[in-house]
Amino acid sequence: MFSLFAKKQEAAPAAPVVQSEGDMMARERLIHLRIKVKSLAAEATIIRREERRVCGLVRWGLQQHRKTVVRRAARESLLAYGFLRGASYARMERACRDAPDFGAVAAVAKRFGGDPVAMTAWVAEAKAYRKSYQQAA
Repeated sequence: MFSLFAKKQEAAPAAPVVQSEGDMMARERLIHLRIKVKSLAAEATIIRREERRVCGLVRWGLQQHRKTVVRRAARESLLAYGFLRGASYARMERACRDAPDFGAVAAVAKRFGGDPVAMTAWVAEAKAYRKSYQQAA
């Protein structure tokens, strides 16, 4: 019988690039990367809170640090985390004006246990998606 409160059937996620069967190190590295993503989000929140307390060049410097360094590092870490979990770039960033630094994403993914060959293929697919998206716009 049909129910209004039935759970939605979700598609099975793509196979992760990091094989976790029997490889506790891979799971631990994913946990460390997830913690890095969360700590970068917390850092942005803390910086934003401190911005309200100060003014002038100090506030401007905090804003620039949050908007450039922290935001870029968070994006690169999130893209690497998605890659390691098996998500495509098109699924993670459907519409984005600025291309990420794929070299930095690859470095983060490699640091946390990603396969360089799979990362190269993922980057090629991401660049092709960005090119097709820009042509459509």
